[in-house]
Amino acid sequence: MSARRSRKAAPDDGQRWLATYGDMVTLLMAFFVMLFAISSVEQEKFDAFVSGLDIFDNPASLSILDPSGEPIAPPIPIASEASPAAATTTTTAPALDPGLEELGRRLLEAVAAAGHPGTIEIQQDERGLSVAIGTDNVLFDVGASQVTVQGIAILDAITPPLSSVDNDILVEGHADTTPLNRGGYTNWNLSTDRAVAVVNVLAGRHAVPPVRLTASGYGEFKPRDPGSDPAALSRNRRVELIIRNAPVVVAAPAATPAPPTSPFIDIAPDLPAAVQETP
Repeated sequence: MSARRSRKAAPDDGQRWLATYGDMVTLLMAFFVMLFAISSVEQEKFDAFVSGLDIFDNPASLSILDPSGEPIAPPIPIASEASPAAATTTTTAPALDPGLEELGRRLLEAVAAAGHPGTIEIQQDERGLSVAIGTDNVLFDVGASQVTVQGIAILDAITPPLSSVDNDILVEGHADTTPLNRGGYTNWNLSTDRAVAVVNVLAGRHAVPPVRLTASGYGEFKPRDPGSDPAALSRNRRVELIIRNAPVVVAAPAATPAPPTSPFIDIAPDLPAAVQETP
């Protein structure tokens, strides 16, 4: 018999597929166990996990779970005083002008001395000093946009105090809610025309610099009294002169000017002194 014996393969009994089947069943069991574990997660923990995903939109909404299962809110970051955002932030709110209170007192005295007391109302807010003048047979006749004789006298009385300051003046016309439609001419047109008429008196009759004046009309959309009775409607028909607060001017740091450059070539400094001098 030869020393090298041939090996014979084990006979196939038809049961080898059981090993593959057992592996597949084991994997399926592990898969369903994992699904069961996920389905039994507490709702609070799941909500905390979902809210933690908001980090991509809002960093402050991230929630972290401590070992006890309670969500921990992250600390809110505090901006440093030296941060670039704080360094570039500027305020544009005007400061209240202390001299406007004295100006209001002088305006009331001037109108009273001219024989028209009670025709103006003085208020002060963040914009400045508001001087409201009624329009009913005071500045204007009903529905008219031409300043009356009495209105000219009132403007003559208040212009000297107004000319004593350099603040800008906003002239605003206001109407009431009574419809006014004369071929397309509305309350908005009337209020604007009345503001322009007052500006023309201040600039043309009293030489107030036009650069200080601005005219605008608001129709019935900015009432002073929300009521609908005749007294409220009469109070809303007015012209307001807003003496603006003096703007706050913040001086910018002076920049070091660059030395001037000349397109010409200066060769004189390189010459001897005797050559530079002229006889």
